Amino acid sequence: MCAGFVLTGYQIAGYLVFEGSFRMCNAGMPVRAGLPTTKQLLRSTLIALAAAATILVTAVLPAEYAIDPTRVGRVLGLTQMGEIKMRLAEEAAGDAVLTEAEAPSLGLPMCQQQPRVPVRSRSA
Repeated sequence: MCAGFVLTGYQIAGYLVFEGSFRMCNAGMPVRAGLPTTKQLLRSTLIALAAAATILVTAVLPAEYAIDPTRVGRVLGLTQMGEIKMRLAEEAAGDAVLTEAEAPSLGLPMCQQQPRVPVRSRSA
């Protein structure tokens, strides 16, 4: 069974497909009483923003950047993940500087990109 809606002009056209048969159902504009009010939309938006900010401060910042203003990240072990990630990023930046600046002075050849080998399909 497939179902869907197509917006055409002032009507919402819906369709249903049952095992190859096709039926078209037209529905008029929704009744105003069934739509959320501006106050309800604003309230829902504010709740969503508060939830997103809470998740950002308690989970994302500690895990990604080792920033833990609430100390919840340390309790959950997320701050340690962020510290490891930041340490690895610093090491990678140091390795990039070594590769670009010091490798030619050491007489080491720079890494060259290997030519790509075409992959053959196994289906024959």
